[in-house]
Formats: sequence, C-alpha cells, structure tokens
Amino acid sequence: MFVLDFFDLIKGIKKEFEQISWPTQNELLNQTKKVITALVIFIIMISLTDGFFQWLAQQIFIKRFQP
Repeated sequence: MFVLDFFDLIKGIKKEFEQISWPTQNELLNQTKKVITALVIFIIMISLTDGFFQWLAQQIFIKRFQP
C-alpha cells in the first residue's frame, strides 16, 4: 500500500512539473530589473527615514542635556 502511494505521489509530481510554464529569458530579466529597482527605492527610503530620526534624536538630546 505504502509503495503504491509513493509511486502515485511521484507520478503526480511529474505531471505537475510538466504543467509548469517557466518564464522566458526576457521575462525573467524584466522581472529581475523590477525587483532590483524596488529594492533600491526601499533602501533609499529606509536610509532617509533612519537619517531623519537620527538627526531628530540628536536635536532632542543635544538641546536637553547641554550644560
């Protein structure tokens, strides 16, 4: 019983792999460009936000704790 179920599973996996439509090289390149562009935008946004909050914290603590 177990052996038959295992072979049915393998046949099902093979059938599913045959139905997969893989992207073309051009589609893959375009999607990669989009991901890298989004990544760069998020890095810039996070860096600017971090820099702003660092500046804000310095302004608050420098003014409050200056002798």
